Amino acid sequence: MNLPDKVVKRPVATLTIVFLVLVIGAISLWKTPLDLLPEIKPPLIAVITVFPGSAPQETLALVTEQIENHLAAIAGLTNLSSLSQENLSLVVLKFHWGSDLNSLRDEVSARLDLISFPGGVKRPIILKFDPTLLPMMQVAVSSGRETADLTDWLNGVVKKRLEKIKGVASVQVQGGTTRDLFVRLDPERVNEHQVSFDQVAGILGSSLLDIPAGITVIDEKLVRLRFLGRPGAVEDLAKLVVGFKVDEKALQELLGRSIKIDLNRHFDAGMPDPASMTIPQRPIYLEDVTGPVEMDEKNNRIILEPDPARLAQWGLELEQLISLLPGRRKPYLEDGRICIPADPAPAADWDAVKRTPLTYVPDFEAWYRQIKEEAGREMAEASRGIEQSLAEMAAAMILASARPGGGLPEMGGESPLIPVYLGSIAEIGVDTHRSGTLARIDGRPSVNLIIQKEGEANTVSVSHQVRAELQAIAAAEAARGHETGFLTSFDQARDIEFALSDLAWALLGGSFLAVSVLLAFLKNWRTVLVIGLSIPVAVIATFSLLYFTNLTINLMTLGALALAAGMLVDNAIIVSENIYRHFQAGAGPVEAAVGGSKEVAGAVIASTLTTISVFFPVVFLSGLAAELFRDFTITVSCALLASLAIALTVIPLLASRILRREAGGGAG
Repeated sequence: MNLPDKVVKRPVATLTIVFLVLVIGAISLWKTPLDLLPEIKPPLIAVITVFPGSAPQETLALVTEQIENHLAAIAGLTNLSSLSQENLSLVVLKFHWGSDLNSLRDEVSARLDLISFPGGVKRPIILKFDPTLLPMMQVAVSSGRETADLTDWLNGVVKKRLEKIKGVASVQVQGGTTRDLFVRLDPERVNEHQVSFDQVAGILGSSLLDIPAGITVIDEKLVRLRFLGRPGAVEDLAKLVVGFKVDEKALQELLGRSIKIDLNRHFDAGMPDPASMTIPQRPIYLEDVTGPVEMDEKNNRIILEPDPARLAQWGLELEQLISLLPGRRKPYLEDGRICIPADPAPAADWDAVKRTPLTYVPDFEAWYRQIKEEAGREMAEASRGIEQSLAEMAAAMILASARPGGGLPEMGGESPLIPVYLGSIAEIGVDTHRSGTLARIDGRPSVNLIIQKEGEANTVSVSHQVRAELQAIAAAEAARGHETGFLTSFDQARDIEFALSDLAWALLGGSFLAVSVLLAFLKNWRTVLVIGLSIPVAVIATFSLLYFTNLTINLMTLGALALAAGMLVDNAIIVSENIYRHFQAGAGPVEAAVGGSKEVAGAVIASTLTTISVFFPVVFLSGLAAELFRDFTITVSCALLASLAIALTVIPLLASRILRREAGGGAG
């Protein structure tokens, strides 16, 4: 083999290559992510199905067994287990290791689409097991604030700042207290007013819906409108109409006969479709929403003083009002008043302008008069017709009362409908409640931050950034007079750092012991120095190889390096000892380095490949053992290859430069 000869005779080229390998290894060591264990992807798929209000037996019979029957025939399935409890079904499928979970997930989804679940069952959730779903850190937060204020601050400030850190996937606030708007129904009042819990819940839900309101033209542009539902203030909710009672005496006087009407029965069956309600509409004119009118003869214009209360009553805004006004010249605002240019005289134009229709609202009085006329003509069907008409009118009034601002439209004094307001049957207010998770630290209730990292992020690096950010937040809060403490109760990075530190010290200790044993037996410090230098060079070169295998630095890779610490010097010892034997026989340093290396090169290569052949087949195994020991096997193989390369290149080069003869002819 001519490799030792070329290495010794071209030292500059050899040292350049070694230097580049060391630089690449150092960069690889810096850039390689740190993890506690190798990435493990168990072949598990979980199917989670929510069935609200179900008992365990119902969940088993109606949901779990159906899912098991449809999924049991999937190819590659090795085990199927399930759990049925109140409101929830969990089915776990285990497949052969190495299975393609993405394609299996698609097949599971397709089979679930064939199942006819009972009403109320939510769409099943399909989850693959992902180690990145486990939290990276858990931080307990203590503060002098109220728990609700602390929870709001964590959600509004701390969570957003932490999620901006590169590598942080999400931050969850656990165990806090939140503020919500509560509606507590009084059962006695509910029964007294003849409404039902479902009726109240349905009307509350309808008042929070987002409803499309069509398309309008504003400034020659098509604008899509929506009515946005949102929780109102306590006062608005108290004025929400949730049902009606019929004044049967007034209705009897109106019809001249006795009639029994139960409007709430209609609401239990579902509110009528608003599109089917033929409600007369009446226009709202400009004069209905303005105050005093000023005729500016000098500037030939009409000046209007808008009434904010009237605008709010009819759901109009000032800009919308201006866009609806007619005229050849565009109206404009001046000092909060509307100016309408007139042509030719303001007084002549005002009569036309003031009757400008701005919007249309339900005319309940006209509708009620229409109902009375129809009832008079069709007394034979008064009971059914009146009931249906009143139900529609009541539904329309409920919808009207649920708009922003609330309130019941004016009905006049002849209406037989007696509205039931939410405030009369319920207690409404803002209250706090704890989340479904109870967090404690040292036996005391606390609020926790659950931090998850992105899949490819470096756990240790992200953890350091999170800790630094938490320290900065605590310092900023202390400057404001709020003492806030962050106690890290769980941190994967610390476990990784402790484990890797122990292994690194074991590697250094093993290398030191190996060098000590060599010095004790060889009794030549120059030879020991050559062999000792090969250990760190081989380790760094190993990281150069590992970088291109996409492995992380974890317990398995460092454990493999610790195990290989003794093997790294085996080839160096054989080559160095043979070189030293040639040198003692009288050969010069260069001739001894070349001759000694060539003589044992074949044996060293065969020995190294034999050792690799023992470890490397583990890569081709399957199952959990393969997932765990794949990194271990690749690391050992790369370390042995690096030690072989160092033994046949760096060792001869160093030996040819370090070996010297002592005075008097002895080797040293």
